[in-house]
Amino acid sequence: MTIDQVLTHSMVAYSITYMNKHPKPNTFLHFILMICVKDGVVNETPYPKNSRTTGAFIISEHRNFEKEKSILISYLEQKRDFRSPYFDRKESQSFEPMSAGEWNNLFYKHLDHQ
Repeated sequence: MTIDQVLTHSMVAYSITYMNKHPKPNTFLHFILMICVKDGVVNETPYPKNSRTTGAFIISEHRNFEKEKSILISYLEQKRDFRSPYFDRKESQSFEPMSAGEWNNLFYKHLDHQ
């Protein structure tokens, strides 16, 4: 991935959380995500290099670096301003309500694994 694609990829978790711009998984997929994927996404273990991801996180087209950087910074500022109480037991599109710690891990891991 190019750096503009990395920025876009890194902020998909934020756009899913704040914008609801990606479709929710169907009942079967939701069940699979809860059983097989959730723990790996929200625990403190870093993502393995080149691990699989879902379609929304695959960025194949080039983006405007400055625009993507600005959007990512705004998401980070929004996360900072909301603080932990906002996220404690907040519904996740894929994983049902999560603790503030799980949200922190999810966001951190999406920024750190590159």
